[in-house]
Amino acid sequence: MRSSDNLITAVSTFADDFARISDDEDALIGLRNDFVENVEAVTGQSVRGAGDNPLTTAGVAIDRGLTSMIARWAEDWDATKVTKEFSDHFSDKIIFLVFGKVNAGKSAFGNFIASTFPPDQVRYFFLQDGRVQSTNEPFKEGTVETTARIQGVELGGKLVLLDSPGLHSVTEENGDLTRRFTDSADAVLWLTPSLSPGQTLELNDLSRELQSGKPLLPIITRSDFPDDDEENGEIVTTLVNKSRTNRQAQEEDVLKRAQAKLKGETEVRQPISISVFAFQKSGRREQDFEESGLAATFDAMASLATDAAVYKPRKARQQIVNYLDQSVLETIQTTLVPQLDDFEALIEEESASLTMRRQEILSKLRQELTDRVTDWAEELKQDKDRGALAQRINELVVQRLTVELQQTIEKFAGEARQIIVKIDEKDIGEFQDVNIEYQQITGKAMQATASSALAVAGGAIGFYFGGPWGSALGGYLGGLLGDAGGSLLVETERVTETVGVDATKAVEQTLEKLDRKLPKIIDRAMAPWDETLDEMKGRAAAIRKQIRSFNNNLDRVRKEFSDESN
Repeated sequence: MRSSDNLITAVSTFADDFARISDDEDALIGLRNDFVENVEAVTGQSVRGAGDNPLTTAGVAIDRGLTSMIARWAEDWDATKVTKEFSDHFSDKIIFLVFGKVNAGKSAFGNFIASTFPPDQVRYFFLQDGRVQSTNEPFKEGTVETTARIQGVELGGKLVLLDSPGLHSVTEENGDLTRRFTDSADAVLWLTPSLSPGQTLELNDLSRELQSGKPLLPIITRSDFPDDDEENGEIVTTLVNKSRTNRQAQEEDVLKRAQAKLKGETEVRQPISISVFAFQKSGRREQDFEESGLAATFDAMASLATDAAVYKPRKARQQIVNYLDQSVLETIQTTLVPQLDDFEALIEEESASLTMRRQEILSKLRQELTDRVTDWAEELKQDKDRGALAQRINELVVQRLTVELQQTIEKFAGEARQIIVKIDEKDIGEFQDVNIEYQQITGKAMQATASSALAVAGGAIGFYFGGPWGSALGGYLGGLLGDAGGSLLVETERVTETVGVDATKAVEQTLEKLDRKLPKIIDRAMAPWDETLDEMKGRAAAIRKQIRSFNNNLDRVRKEFSDESN
């Protein structure tokens, strides 16, 4: 039995018609189109704001970044057409992608598999400008990167092996070429060299490629070592298979690494350790075929082909999902989301700055008004001119806020609105008269007459007694009688008289009312800044909402595909 018979038998049982199932394709690409339409509706709305500040600049960067990303998505989608056309070209065949890093032995492996098929069932080809071109040349083999293009071989009319530039190839272009055509495969043969099998960098790339859930078979290549032996008296170096114990240890290690890294993205089959070169240098006996791991490899490939046949009908839809994942969602997460994070952080900074600025303006205005209102009230108190005081306060507040808005708000919110300050007489405290009270005496004429008469009487008495003593006695009696008579005749009343105007109460009441009104006046003046920040917050939130919606829809599709495969 030829070594490839089991594989040939497996692929020959496939149905001839593997036409793509396209019922859901429009709906899938519609996920992207809906996201683009909804986001463009958000970014198409104008937002207040001047251009010469970090916040507005960040907002513009998001808009431009989105425009650039959307254009890139269209280009990537156009690029996938080549891959889809390739898939269609081989729609009735199973496609195995031979995947691995540079110098993993991919070309040698592909040539060996091809050598086990009848020559008339082997057709080599390569891709040129996206088209399949036949060639008689097998894959080039070497110790350095020899594959600079996608090449393949069609086997038995039902199986295709794709050999591609190795991951981490000498040119980035080659690596991109590998990734572009990964989606065309129905299953993956992951070749990893025995000297350093299953390295993290390989697994990272493999994880990316297997998000589609393609069947995977790990193969550890070059599992051999040089051994010197004597032949006809000469030392001959040959390649010998590594021991079964050594192979099993590496297989288990690669299996654990792959399972840990891939975490259910695809079922990881038991790795197989092989040596194509050791088998080719041997007698090519059945025992050599078994010991080199190649017999197990053909069996595993036959089983892999069966699973690939199940995957193939949904591949077209999976290709779209892969595009949505790797082109659309990845750029959203790596480019748009960080831009939104920075944008929202700037909004928060500006919101905090706005709150602080309000307090600073309020504190400065209160301090200045405390001094100015006191002076103005003193100046205007004689006329009790509350209207003039209100006007001066209005003018000061408008002047100070205008300067403030020009220095701060206008650079963020554009031209500030006209500031309206309505401080009127009812907001001005009352000026108070300064009064004095005293007793005003009435009936003063009566008091004067009585006193005079008695004084005359006293004087008469003094004259009557004569001499110094008489004068003294008369004066004393006149004064005594005059005083007594006056007390009996005096009348008084309480009189209040205004002697000035006090501004103290007017100042206190005015400042008290200003304390209540100033915060509202400042809020109205700074409303454009508030509104601009709110609009920018709303724009960022709307974009994030569309990102969540797109992600949720994609998760739903992934789950549906996973349920299908299970």
